Amino acid sequence: MGNRTVQKFMQEALPKASKATRTLAGNLIAITLSAVGKQFSNSPRSPAEIEAHADALADMFCAYLKTRAASEDKRRNNNRPRNAA
Repeated sequence: MGNRTVQKFMQEALPKASKATRTLAGNLIAITLSAVGKQFSNSPRSPAEIEAHADALADMFCAYLKTRAASEDKRRNNNRPRNAA
């Protein structure tokens, strides 16, 4: 997966995140996809097995990206000046 593709995807997936956060997330996802793909392709798989693993991996990445986005929102909110009541 090309670096530009990952960067563009991360900008769309984590638009409020800092560049450092998007870079880290993109690197982790790219490394994970590469490692899992290499390991997974070492054995013959049925179409059902491939689909089940792909769905599980997609769910894992979605959960990770949701968590990163929520962490960025929380960080942003904690850094906002609070109005005196």
